[in-house]
Amino acid sequence: MVTWVYFRSPDLATVNRIISGMSGMWGAAIPEAVMSRLGSLKPILENMGIGTFLGGGATFVATWLWLATGALIAFLAPNTQEIMCRFEPALPAKDRAAGRRPPATSPRLVWQPSRRNAALTGFLFALGLLALSHPTEFLYFQF
Repeated sequence: MVTWVYFRSPDLATVNRIISGMSGMWGAAIPEAVMSRLGSLKPILENMGIGTFLGGGATFVATWLWLATGALIAFLAPNTQEIMCRFEPALPAKDRAAGRRPPATSPRLVWQPSRRNAALTGFLFALGLLALSHPTEFLYFQF
């Protein structure tokens, strides 16, 4: 995210200000609605210099819920090797030759070729193609 600042900022002074803010040089604050519900944690945060501001409580909570959900998916869901474990070239052949079994996964998370999966993949591909028709700003337009 730090590198995006360099791409999107109009000048170096703005970059320095934004990077300082991202690193906490201007302090930190959370919505008053959230701080008021933290109970015994509130004085600890205030002693650390964390301030409050009005509004934005719902957005703050929604953002952190999305972040927690994404983290759970990233850390607990099986990876592609675990999902495709029954097919070549999923796991190294030496593991199979040595008699090691692939990691256990839920039967629902193991890929099984079917017409339904093919239709779903085709549908998602078509949606992706249709999404290409929307104009987007070119990243390097400032250079």
